[in-house]
Amino acid sequence: MKAMNLSIVITTFNTKSLLRKAIKTIFEAAELLPCQHEIIVVDNHSSDKTAEMIKEEFPAIQLIIMQASFLITETAIFTAKKFQPALLNQQSTKL
Repeated sequence: MKAMNLSIVITTFNTKSLLRKAIKTIFEAAELLPCQHEIIVVDNHSSDKTAEMIKEEFPAIQLIIMQASFLITETAIFTAKKFQPALLNQQSTKL
């Protein structure tokens, strides 16, 4: 059986501390996956230094910084990347 590839997309807006916890959980779970994966964070123009935290603490994550806030659906479409299917985690979802 061929390994499936997975894009994990997280959208965020001013949820730095919650996002930090979510990313740690995702990294732990992703280690158990029998497939290649990528983690993408889309920062919807946060003012709480979310992007800086991602760059400093999680350099392996692909970070997309929006210049204006977009709807979650628009963000998800915008971030379609290398792998399918994609797991989309909205900022209001507790992992």
